[in-house]
Amino acid sequence: MGLWGGAPPAAPNFGTPEVYNRAAQLLIACNVLFRIYSAGIEKLWPSSFQRGHFARNALRWENAARLTGVTHAIIVTALAIHTLLAQINLTGNLQYDLSNSVPQHALYLEWACPLSLAYFVHDTGYILADYFYLEGPPASPKRRDGTTPDQSASNTQLFARPKRLQTLFLLHHVACITYVLLCLHTGRGIQTLCAAILLGEITNPLQNIWFFSRDIGQTKLYNILTHAYTGAWIIARCIACPIWSLHIIWFLVAVPNAFPVAAARTMAFICAAVNIAGLLWTRQIVRKYERFLKRQKMM
Repeated sequence: MGLWGGAPPAAPNFGTPEVYNRAAQLLIACNVLFRIYSAGIEKLWPSSFQRGHFARNALRWENAARLTGVTHAIIVTALAIHTLLAQINLTGNLQYDLSNSVPQHALYLEWACPLSLAYFVHDTGYILADYFYLEGPPASPKRRDGTTPDQSASNTQLFARPKRLQTLFLLHHVACITYVLLCLHTGRGIQTLCAAILLGEITNPLQNIWFFSRDIGQTKLYNILTHAYTGAWIIARCIACPIWSLHIIWFLVAVPNAFPVAAARTMAFICAAVNIAGLLWTRQIVRKYERFLKRQKMM
């Protein structure tokens, strides 16, 4: 079967080539959805996302990307729960190295895998565009007297933000794409992917609605969601995710299984790396939450 292994016979009507074809179609759908969200939030909240101001354009695109992420998260999380429950109802337990071609994996293979590939490719493109174009040029330096030189009337100059590449998010997306491709190439591992998606994306809607409420000026909703999101994130990323991930990693590297050795070790490494990234994000979130509580006490 080779170092990395080859996929066993796939479902009669839907195999890996079909996943790639559907992913290409859903990539177009993600772009269309992004544009619909962009136009919709500008129409509903013109004061926050006014066209023509560079910073507000960038903010509008950023929130359109967030809402696209929310849509992806809701769909794939629901399909992950459905797939895992179908397996548990069938056998009473999870089988991480079960072939992707079994009936209980069909819905996830046909829709969630291509959707996740499409979304992560689309959002990777947005992250790169955000750095190379949407962020705009660096802000003008201050004069010695503390004032800034006169800028042109260009919106790009008036509302420029410092360039900042979202490296951690970029690496996260590359890791997710690689993990999906490994599951497809080896022909097994859908249940490990379901677990990763469930734990990784379940807090996404709360997170992005939290950001969105801040950007449209809904302070009361933002304050409420700050508590809810911080608690949900800590439970998911500091408790549930590490525990389940350790179980999967142990299965991949310490238990005899049907995965090719190189693929299993790579999947285990990605799983561990994403958990470490989650803990790094948690540290940032907790610090921001502490600052939020201090501001609340001062009010």
